[in-house]
Amino acid sequence: MGAYTAYQKPDSISRRIDLDFSAGPIKKASLNGNWNIRQAGIGSFANLIAVPGFWRRTFSETEMYQKASYFLPNPFSALEAPFPSWNSADYAVKFFLPAAYGGTPDKILNLHFDAVSAQAEVYINGILAGTHLGIYDPFNLNIEKYVYPNQDNIILVRVTDSSVFEPGTGTTLVIPQTIYEHDQGGIWQSVALESISPAPLGPDIPVPPPAQITWLSAYSSGLTSLRSYTAVQNQGSAQILNLQLELIDKTTGQTFKTVAKTEIAFAAHENKTITWQVDNLAGAKTWSPENPNLYTLKMTLYSLNDGFKIVHHLKEAPFGFKTFSIANNKFLLNGAAYFLKGVPGKIQVLLMNLKKNTLLWPTQYFPTLL
Repeated sequence: MGAYTAYQKPDSISRRIDLDFSAGPIKKASLNGNWNIRQAGIGSFANLIAVPGFWRRTFSETEMYQKASYFLPNPFSALEAPFPSWNSADYAVKFFLPAAYGGTPDKILNLHFDAVSAQAEVYINGILAGTHLGIYDPFNLNIEKYVYPNQDNIILVRVTDSSVFEPGTGTTLVIPQTIYEHDQGGIWQSVALESISPAPLGPDIPVPPPAQITWLSAYSSGLTSLRSYTAVQNQGSAQILNLQLELIDKTTGQTFKTVAKTEIAFAAHENKTITWQVDNLAGAKTWSPENPNLYTLKMTLYSLNDGFKIVHHLKEAPFGFKTFSIANNKFLLNGAAYFLKGVPGKIQVLLMNLKKNTLLWPTQYFPTLL
């Protein structure tokens, strides 16, 4: 087995998740559910926590639309915190891996996290498989060399919350986050295993190293243009990869625009973020509350081997063409004025202070931001 310490052995972890893989070339099995948890490095895994979820999170201006289980004395803040004193925690769970889904020379096994806040160290059977820093972005780890088919396997994730990466804490490493949420700690989005079987290519066509799209985002840079960012992870030896961007009308299902970036060189195990700027999209339908036209942004990562197109990964995201601006003290959507009802009181104070060129801040509501 792996390099276990006492608390990582299968018999010390009470929670097991039964895997139910979906069909298709990428077979997915959810790991959502109750996991064992403890304060990082301290004691046994006597407590349970729901995944996805936070072990602590302070947030503001949410009690109007979201009821939290735990509240601070301040009526304008709420605390979702079953373990409020912890800055870091160990999550652990075990799963029995059938031989059909384990990592083999012709099969890839990935562990996928939709989001963890904020720093994650992921151990598989006691061996560090990878790390990630961020709050909102998904990430994947290739784990087939760390798992054992036909027996229990242990996932342990040591998570450090966002408090040590927030402005005003003295850190030199500040990560993006909102002013409404802080001290966020937890595996707060879904977790899954992905078993991938590359399609057979024939005896004379080599199977390329695995690669995948780990992140896809886009925004309108105008009513007829878009800007997109695609993060690609090469999981094997050096290779040449290609990307294809498609905009598909969500109402009609018709492809509106196709653009490709070809022959992108990747070093072994290299990560790259590819930037797209697509202009002159005449005929694009704009999004508005009255006409919520949407497109599907479809990104395909593929290789070309002797004329064969070998698809590594597909990723999709919803997209709408829209612009926001302010003119003559009016909010404009796509150049048209919209009246917005209501402004939270302390945001109004902030805007007034900024307008007066002062640095006054409602400290009774946001003391941790000073």
